[in-house]
Amino acid sequence: ETAICHQQPDKVDSAAALLEPFDIKLERLEHDFIEIQASGEEIARHKAQAAFGFYQKPLIVSDDTWEIPALRGFPGAYMHPVNDWFTAGDWLRLMHGITDRRIVLRQNIVYQDGRGQHARPEPQDRPRRQGEGFPRRKGLRPAVRCSPVTPCAPALC
Repeated sequence: ETAICHQQPDKVDSAAALLEPFDIKLERLEHDFIEIQASGEEIARHKAQAAFGFYQKPLIVSDDTWEIPALRGFPGAYMHPVNDWFTAGDWLRLMHGITDRRIVLRQNIVYQDGRGQHARPEPQDRPRRQGEGFPRRKGLRPAVRCSPVTPCAPALC
């Protein structure tokens, strides 16, 4: 069994579904992190180190960022508070007149054990297609849907 430290059960379920064919079981751990202000990779590394220090067992931490190229990468690592503050209308006003409605989801995954860290940051120059890397499971829908008509905004789903 491998430990994964994550606050969102749906993300742990997605990771478990990806690992199931390899007969790898996940144990979900929760830890209330003090999140540093940094890049997604640095945040994931810091969380892994803090969780390992607390649990003293090998574990995985994942931290995601959203980057809107037309907004110079905003909100980046600040997607969680921004998503709490912004309404669907706020996103529509922010994107008004902008034709490039792409949004980039970057996953930063860090494995931490007693020997150190092993990170798998997502390449910065790799475009990501909608839904890529996430298994389709009955009853779940993508967190963000994009089309030329609908802006890419989490609050619109």
